Amino acid sequence: MASKKKNIKKKNTKNSSANRNTLISFFLIITGVFFISTIFSADYDNYIGVLGGAFLYIFKGFFGNVLILFSLSLIFIGVYRLINKEKVRISFYYALVLINISMFMIFQINYIEKLSFQSLQEAFLLQKGGGIIGAFFGDIIYYSFGIVGYWLVFLALLIIGTVLLVNEITALSRIK
Repeated sequence: MASKKKNIKKKNTKNSSANRNTLISFFLIITGVFFISTIFSADYDNYIGVLGGAFLYIFKGFFGNVLILFSLSLIFIGVYRLINKEKVRISFYYALVLINISMFMIFQINYIEKLSFQSLQEAFLLQKGGGIIGAFFGDIIYYSFGIVGYWLVFLALLIIGTVLLVNEITALSRIK
């Protein structure tokens, strides 16, 4: 009798974990689609309403022109989690973070300023380049390493992220 209860408890825990994974995956996909739909709206309150326009303004301030790539990353993570029923390895998330940071840097290269509260505020208000995140990373790396170091850090982050991502995807294909 006791072993029957343990089996039922294990099964319920496994089902709740699978349901939680599915919910998180759908949330990520829906969030990515929402961001993309706000990006392609004609103006802030035409198709997406006032609330959608406010979200677009805030997220475009944080992510700048990288918002579309960030949105696609969210959708990719959600689909990958749905396909890969097993627990997703942390290297997958590291890969996407490194790739996204490198994208923030490349979009920010034309808007490098001395890192200050004003430069972050301008990055938010202009909604160009890499947004606040790109301004933060880009300015710190530029003033720490110069322009050559900036490009080297960009390339290193992009290559490391791509290698980790390809390794994770090929590991998934080997399992199946």
